[in-house]
Amino acid sequence: MVTAQRAHLTCSCISIHCRTRYPRAARPPSCLSRIRVFCSASIRVAPRAVAPCGIASRHAEDAPRIDPNYLSTDKDIAEVIQGSRLIRRIMQTEALRSITVKETLPGPQVETDADMLSYFRENSGSIYHLCGSCAMGADPATSVVDKHLKVHGIDGLRVVDASIFPNITSGNINAATMMVAERGASLILRDSG
Repeated sequence: MVTAQRAHLTCSCISIHCRTRYPRAARPPSCLSRIRVFCSASIRVAPRAVAPCGIASRHAEDAPRIDPNYLSTDKDIAEVIQGSRLIRRIMQTEALRSITVKETLPGPQVETDADMLSYFRENSGSIYHLCGSCAMGADPATSVVDKHLKVHGIDGLRVVDASIFPNITSGNINAATMMVAERGASLILRDSG
């Protein structure tokens, strides 16, 4: 069975060279003391693209075959470009303009949507939070586990982690994963007697 997963995608990362100096109490290590850059990013927390994943070989220790499928839907593309344009507008506010020297990445030469998309395709990546490779659902043809976290068609096997999410959460998956673990533990204890 080929399943799919989703991951939060960071694309709209814009690095800014700034004029500020660190306050004495907040000084970074000496190796960073001359660096005056900050990065502002918009994160696509609910990507529409689905990353197909499957078995790469018959050896269990081999990593699965996963195609992250980043920026493969029109909606994902439109929203990361929109996010980058918003960051640039925010950077032009009076408060931030006063500390900004220049945009360093992708740089002012990247203006068109096509240029921005090209930059993102070369530089974007996951901020992890992978989930959904064993999605929960009622239909064994489209899901791996049922509402009791039992693997369809296999007795005595459950999946109790973020891979059962049918959809990615709109934020860090830590709290939702802990809730799944709590629920899974109670189901296992209930069924054990």
